[in-house]
Amino acid sequence: MKKVFIVIGVLVAAFVALIGGTWLGTSGAREQGEKVIAAIRDGDEAALGTLMSREIKEQADPAKLLRMARGWGLGEAQNVTWQKWSIGTSGADLTGTVTRKDGKEQPLDMTFIKQDQAWKLLKITTKMPDIEADPLALSMPEPQALAALAAQVTRDVGLGVREGSLKAVHASMARVA
Repeated sequence: MKKVFIVIGVLVAAFVALIGGTWLGTSGAREQGEKVIAAIRDGDEAALGTLMSREIKEQADPAKLLRMARGWGLGEAQNVTWQKWSIGTSGADLTGTVTRKDGKEQPLDMTFIKQDQAWKLLKITTKMPDIEADPLALSMPEPQALAALAAQVTRDVGLGVREGSLKAVHASMARVA
């Protein structure tokens, strides 16, 4: 009987150590997650830039990430509540809910990695309440690229009108798709 209590005690201690380790291991990442949301809410590009990993900076500068995140409704965030967090070889994964100024809640997932002795944002995803997100909308080109695309289409349509054929428009569309 004594051995059973010892085994149960060891199992409980291991479970508590695992939970405590995850809690302590991700506390810095959770704190950084709250700083990311605060930087987005406050429109603070400089602060957001210091929280971004090198990998995410290769895809977007702080201004672009700020525009995207505010477009997702995160600029209206009042607070963040973390429901799940874990730490592994890929970094720290956080799952939570953002409560917006209008009272609506929206899900939030963030992944952080350790860089330069600090947790840095690697990935952020959310879904705005009551809106079906188009995954292609997240990869919207910059305004200059959109203007160039519109100019190219205008030239192709003009050429098609002069030639009496829309082959140029069709060729342009085939390249983009």
